[in-house]
Amino acid sequence: MIDPSLFTLPYDLALSRALRAQGCDVTLHGRRLRALEDVSPDDGIEAPFYALSERIKGHVPGKIFHLVKGLEHAVDITRLARKFRRIPPSVVHFQWSALPAVDLAAVRYIRLSLAPAILTVHDVKPFNDAPTSMLQRLGSSSIWREFDHLITHSETSRAILCQHGIHAERISVIPHGVLDTAATTAPTLPDAAPVTILLFGRIKPYKGIDLMIEALGRIPPQLRTHCRVLIVGEPMMAVDTLQQRAAALGVAGNIVWDLRYVSDGDMAAVFRQADIFAFPYREIDTSGVLMSCLPYGKPIIASAVGAFPKILEDGVHGRIVPPEDPAALADAVTALLTDPALRATYGHNVTTLSARIPSWDVIAKQTMAVYERLIHARGGAAHRHGLRQLTA
Repeated sequence: MIDPSLFTLPYDLALSRALRAQGCDVTLHGRRLRALEDVSPDDGIEAPFYALSERIKGHVPGKIFHLVKGLEHAVDITRLARKFRRIPPSVVHFQWSALPAVDLAAVRYIRLSLAPAILTVHDVKPFNDAPTSMLQRLGSSSIWREFDHLITHSETSRAILCQHGIHAERISVIPHGVLDTAATTAPTLPDAAPVTILLFGRIKPYKGIDLMIEALGRIPPQLRTHCRVLIVGEPMMAVDTLQQRAAALGVAGNIVWDLRYVSDGDMAAVFRQADIFAFPYREIDTSGVLMSCLPYGKPIIASAVGAFPKILEDGVHGRIVPPEDPAALADAVTALLTDPALRATYGHNVTTLSARIPSWDVIAKQTMAVYERLIHARGGAAHRHGLRQLTA
């Protein structure tokens, strides 16, 4: 598997482990692991990407960092493709194309000369319309045509890819599994404790934190005293304007900012603090955070975008609200703040929903079926090697 920045590391690991349990030899290629990323040596991670960039991150201006990283990516993906020439894999499965304009040549070489190339399209709007540089935008959708096969997580995403000219037979829909963050029952808090609304994950414009701040400003002050909004995640944008807006609306005291990268080991402790999970997103296909929070059995407030209205039912698992609608978001928050019994009912329904999501064993078998079909179609050496070695 190839995920240069390990952007979806929890997903990559869950899929790799499930494939390995089915007898596949999987190597995950990405950047070097960071201090808080707790990964077993058995996970087979190699780090051919961004050795220099990872060392200078935070020590040079952002423009210089992105320039160095872009140049380094071109060198690293070329070296990796040459390595595959020496030890040909049976399948090369990209989770992300970090720089599509640069990756195009490498994907074409791999597909035409070495092995079937697959891409999981986690977001049909690449980078959720918020790339960190203009270079990332170049070729972000045209590169889809270079792969032998695409995988998406929903029929809606598949339909959008078809609108881009990808034949339906070249797209498989394989669901996103529930991510294990060692969920346990949260301790019961006293009635006087504030209701905690958690927004978790990398802080980016499409996550709609500004919308939650605006919604808080619409909730009566006497009701706001019974809630806090906990915002936890690594900032990928400036947050000072968000904090200034919260202060202007008089809701700064209701918000706790925990601006850091959260390790898998710490994630459970953060999730246990939540009474409500909130996803006021502007854009998304499938959310790894959603798939992580389901086992905690808490009500969910989410925008009607991407997977949220497909997985969650309004009035059953929580509230589904129109995107970019602070008034509707405020109404949903108010309804849950004022009705503990409703929160408990929604939370119970979320717990039962989690049990209905396909297991990673099922997901691995569906993914292997795609691999086997492509290997069989290619024939020759790849077919004889079978699935003994997968590069994902």
